[in-house]
Amino acid sequence: MDSAMENNDGGALDTVRGVTGNVQATLADTLDAGASALRERFGTSGASPNEGVRARLGAAGGAVATRLESGALWLRENDVSDLKELLGHQLEHHPGRTALIALGIGVLIGRSSKR
Repeated sequence: MDSAMENNDGGALDTVRGVTGNVQATLADTLDAGASALRERFGTSGASPNEGVRARLGAAGGAVATRLESGALWLRENDVSDLKELLGHQLEHHPGRTALIALGIGVLIGRSSKR
């Protein structure tokens, strides 16, 4: 009986990981599409550096697009279904950043629960 439950639990875990992987791939594709749209919209082709606001918008759009692409790459390279391992790695290598992110998430949850 125990082995049947273990097989069932393993199958459920595999199903969850498969769905998570599909969601990750879809989100990564969406981030890449957003980055491409930003680059197309705010592209600096033909714009001279002296255009002021337009050049700054182009630079900001390019920076955001680069962040979106790096997020997409991270999603493709990491398995978020193993959250415990990811959090352990982040805590070990980036404790300050992890604490700040946790604080930010806590503030957002706190504010949303007041409404």
